[in-house]
Amino acid sequence: MPFLTILQQGDQLRKSCLEPAAAASKLAATAGTDLDAVYVGSGFDASLERLAGSGIRKVFLFDQPGLDRSSEGRLAGIVESLVRNTGHELILGTATTFGRDLLASISARLDTELVQDCIAVQWEGDPVAVKALYGGK
Repeated sequence: MPFLTILQQGDQLRKSCLEPAAAASKLAATAGTDLDAVYVGSGFDASLERLAGSGIRKVFLFDQPGLDRSSEGRLAGIVESLVRNTGHELILGTATTFGRDLLASISARLDTELVQDCIAVQWEGDPVAVKALYGGK
C-alpha cells in the first residue's frame, strides 16, 4: 500500500511540508512502495516545480479556496475519505501546531495509531519511529 504525505495548504505550498515529504519519500523507497500527497487549498499550480524530484508519484488536489487553518475538521474529513478510498497505509505530515492537530484528528477518525514529534522514521519491515528523550537532552 502506498504512503501519503500531507502538503500543508494555503495560497501556496508551505515550506514546512517539504521536510516530511522528503522523509516520506525515503521511507517509501526503502519500503518498496509509492508515495502520494494530498494538497487542499488553492494556488497549487505555482508550487509544482518545488516538488520536482521529491519522489511523489501522485498529488491528490482538492482546490478549495477558503480552506485554511481554521478548517481543520473539514481537512481531516477530506483526508479521512481519501485514505478510506485509496488504502494509504502510512500518513506523514508536519510537526507544526496545525499539523499535529490535523494528524491527531485524522488518526482519531481512522481509529489508528498516531506517533508525533519524531526525529526520524525508519523502515524495518514496519515503520519504526525515533523520538528524542527528555526533550532531546
